[in-house]
Amino acid sequence: MKKNVFVTGSLAYDHISNFHDKFSNHILPNKIHVLNVSFTTSNLKKQFGGTATNIAYNLKMLGLEPNIFSAAGKDFAEYQAWLNKHRIKTNYITKVKDDFTAVANIITDEDDNQINSFYSGALGKKRPSIKTALKKEKPVLGIISPDNPVMMISYAQDFTFAKLPFI
Repeated sequence: MKKNVFVTGSLAYDHISNFHDKFSNHILPNKIHVLNVSFTTSNLKKQFGGTATNIAYNLKMLGLEPNIFSAAGKDFAEYQAWLNKHRIKTNYITKVKDDFTAVANIITDEDDNQINSFYSGALGKKRPSIKTALKKEKPVLGIISPDNPVMMISYAQDFTFAKLPFI
């Protein structure tokens, strides 16, 4: 039987682009107080990201059985299909019908500087407690990764109450 690990944290789409110039050529230090910029990028990579899902994927590759505790939005179908393809459980991912899955937008310039924006979307919605799942699944470890701060505190309290070691 594979060891069950509870992984909490974000589930997000990553949109990654490159800007073939330097941000410093377009952001004027003496005008930073009136910053209005737009960058035309040369490419766009869409990837499956998020702290919980990245950790869960790697745990699965190591032969463990991760359970993801996160939230996804109305655009989750493609991501869910990818998780299913890799046999990563999705039954504890809260599906939010009135918002989108979180998105990280990342632009990198020629000097490897980055400008990021993060839309939390479904991550900001209320999620159920994991207490029932703790009793049902009998995990050997909990992992709390970056997420909505309220949820992170709740998970730490639940793991402590269940006497489950966690990081």
